Amino acid sequence: MGKTLFWYLFKDLVRIFLLSALVIAGIMSFGGLLRPLTRNGLDAMQVAQMWLFLMPAMMTYSLPVAAVFATSMVYGRLAADNELTACRAAGIGYRSICAPALSLGLVSALCSLMFLGYVVPFFSYQVERVIYANVAKVIASEIQRTHAFSPGGGKPGIFAQQAYIPPESGKDGEQIVVLRQPTIVSYRQDPDRPKLLIPSVFSLANEATLYIRQGESSDVEISGVLTKATSFPRVLGGRPEFGIERAEFGPITYPSPLRQNVKFMDVARLKELAASPEKATRVKRAMKAYIEAEQRQIIYTQMAQALTTGRAEGYTIDSGEQYQILAPGAGIAAAGKDLLITAAKGERIRIVLKRAAGRAVRTFEAAELHVNAEMDNEYKMIIYTLRMQDVLIRNGDEVVRKTEQSPQVCTTLMPQELQQIQKRTAAEYLSANSPLVGEKRDLVREKIVSVNEVMAEMHSRASFAVSCLVLVMVGSVLGMQFRSGDFLSAFSVSVIPALFTITLVVSGMQTAGQVSPKTLENPIATAIILIWLGNILAAILAATLFWRIRRT
Repeated sequence: MGKTLFWYLFKDLVRIFLLSALVIAGIMSFGGLLRPLTRNGLDAMQVAQMWLFLMPAMMTYSLPVAAVFATSMVYGRLAADNELTACRAAGIGYRSICAPALSLGLVSALCSLMFLGYVVPFFSYQVERVIYANVAKVIASEIQRTHAFSPGGGKPGIFAQQAYIPPESGKDGEQIVVLRQPTIVSYRQDPDRPKLLIPSVFSLANEATLYIRQGESSDVEISGVLTKATSFPRVLGGRPEFGIERAEFGPITYPSPLRQNVKFMDVARLKELAASPEKATRVKRAMKAYIEAEQRQIIYTQMAQALTTGRAEGYTIDSGEQYQILAPGAGIAAAGKDLLITAAKGERIRIVLKRAAGRAVRTFEAAELHVNAEMDNEYKMIIYTLRMQDVLIRNGDEVVRKTEQSPQVCTTLMPQELQQIQKRTAAEYLSANSPLVGEKRDLVREKIVSVNEVMAEMHSRASFAVSCLVLVMVGSVLGMQFRSGDFLSAFSVSVIPALFTITLVVSGMQTAGQVSPKTLENPIATAIILIWLGNILAAILAATLFWRIRRT
């Protein structure tokens, strides 16, 4: 094939390829802007920033579609104008005629691989930073749109009629949102199904002020102040426990949406995470839950032993003021994260509150006691919450009976024995036998998912780049086969294989994270097959069509 014909085709291919890539990238950028614009209420500056950051990523994602469109159009026009027949009459073979398309495919594949490896992750991260730079605005927009906000993407915990951001928001890095007629819902775990969260306490107020703190990549922390508040439990016959002018709640902590997402990582970071999956955020979170569960189990075991061995002093929680728990003959059982203590028939559980010099100042007699121990390993503290049902409160000669007493909260220093547990590694927990079957299963699952996400991301980037090369060959033979060089025909011919290939890549990425919590069956093999299946089928299609053309 002569240089003249090669450059004649190649320049035409490049011109249409670049124009179509720009148009497709522009359309995709508008699509990328639509959801955050409608959901998060972006201002003009944020829209401009997102547009600039979206374009490089969308240009990269548009390369396969642009490549197949350009080749199908150029080669379709070549066949329609009988230039293909003239080339064949001059003794130029189909391989030589397809050489410009192959060159375009190689260049676009290499550019796509480089951009997907290093450029796209950076700009994708910048897009998310623009959206979540102002968490207060995200919350306010979500409240205005749906009247609810779900911290961390879980169950909605904050409801309100209206929300607005006051002028002082953002000073000293603290963001503020004011809610009108809010309802704050607290959840508890179902004892039989720990994954199921049940509303336990509702707090209503005329107004709430949320204070939001967020570091560069740290968790988002939300605390607040309720004005003219009322709180009541979700129980039959439950009555409001308090109605006061001002009450505080929180902090509610949930993972930053910007923390360690594989799509924000370049190739070097992906390789590092693949080699050390214990550094993954989801594995760290599962490890934290595992450690806290073991610490909690030790505390509850010690408490159960103290209450069931007939010790006269029972079990004492000492936090400056003492809570002495006496429960002779009581039944003790685990209830999710709580220890459930049920009084023996004809008996009641006694909780004696002692203050200075061990002097008893109040006694609670309950039919049922829920003890919850939450670990604060950062500050080496244990936070106890005592919830009592069917309570007699004795304060001197005064006796008050309540269906459910307001939770009694006390904080103690964590013993050295429990502090040492934090030093264990994920490998130690995975290799050791543990009675905490659920927590160990969660840790194993999170490790598998973390590795799968990295592998799927790396394979998908490679597959996406290779698709540029495969699809240009499909486009060139389809163009010659259908012999039509108009825009509509080229688009119709090219869009189907391109979308089919991209859909399979996305399906494979989704499949990689679908690890069953029960069986822990690893779907990574299926995911990788799906990621590469589109390219394989497209290559088979190109080879079949090329063989048919050569025979005609």
